[in-house]
Amino acid sequence: QSTWGRWTQAPKPTLEPGLIDETYCDNMTKEERYKCTQRWVTTEKEPCWDAADFLRFGRDVIGQRSQATNLAGLEWLRRYLEPKGVRVHEMPMDLAFNLHIDVLFSVIGPGVVMVNSDIKFPDLSLFENAGWKCIPAPKPSTPHDDPVWNMTAAFPWISINTLFLDPKTVIVDSKETELMKFYNKWGIDTIPIKYDGTRWLGGGLHCWTSDIRRRGPMLSYF
Repeated sequence: QSTWGRWTQAPKPTLEPGLIDETYCDNMTKEERYKCTQRWVTTEKEPCWDAADFLRFGRDVIGQRSQATNLAGLEWLRRYLEPKGVRVHEMPMDLAFNLHIDVLFSVIGPGVVMVNSDIKFPDLSLFENAGWKCIPAPKPSTPHDDPVWNMTAAFPWISINTLFLDPKTVIVDSKETELMKFYNKWGIDTIPIKYDGTRWLGGGLHCWTSDIRRRGPMLSYF
């Protein structure tokens, strides 16, 4: 522990047989797997999660059940963090193909969240009950002949997987011209960069970074 944060280590997974449902892909085409809902390749054999399935909002963390994060993982984080004053909320989703929460929505600022406009969210009451505005994100500007469109149904929306340096400055994929215009309308300066290489390894700017120090008070937004 330091004067500005706390380091910890999650339990190491045993990766024993049974954690992965080896029948998951049986008798399903690629297209059917992407449309399949409420069927997960990970079981509840032991806690597992992916950091990119979680977003931090001051004293609150929002996470989701996905192909990489199971309910046992969500519960472990809840038991660990809540005694330390950080609440963990599950964002209900019915998209079994989805991996990372940061292709579903992205925070613009306190009280405003940008949501994937191709997704019908089962429940956004966590934001709505707290008075947040849920603003549809602009469609990805990535050309349709880009191979990224042939991956998962959610993958083109890696466009909203951006990285804020401060409340008024965000790093964006240089291809995403409409998204940069969107941010500018909200008074946010954009820094365009080219980072095609990271997408083929399954991540965007938010996925590939993790802040270890934040300035300012730890506020409660929900």
